[in-house]
Amino acid sequence: MRPRRAALLASLTLLIVAGSPLLRAAELTIPPIPYHQRTLANGLQVLSVEDHASPNVAVQVWYHVGSKDDPQGRSGFAHLFEH
Repeated sequence: MRPRRAALLASLTLLIVAGSPLLRAAELTIPPIPYHQRTLANGLQVLSVEDHASPNVAVQVWYHVGSKDDPQGRSGFAHLFEH
């Protein structure tokens, strides 16, 4: 009976310890990120965020190409742009 009791106690302790970060994560609030959005004359959408915490610049380019963007009756363009 003692090994069972020890296993039960270990399981309960593990559940309490493993569950406590989940409770703290639920209380975590993330502040909103201020960003600027504009559209250039050629239709390019530009989103920018200033963060002076470090002297780095990062650039991401996202293309709207996928099967949902193929013209009606024509398919395969997404696969073509993939390569």
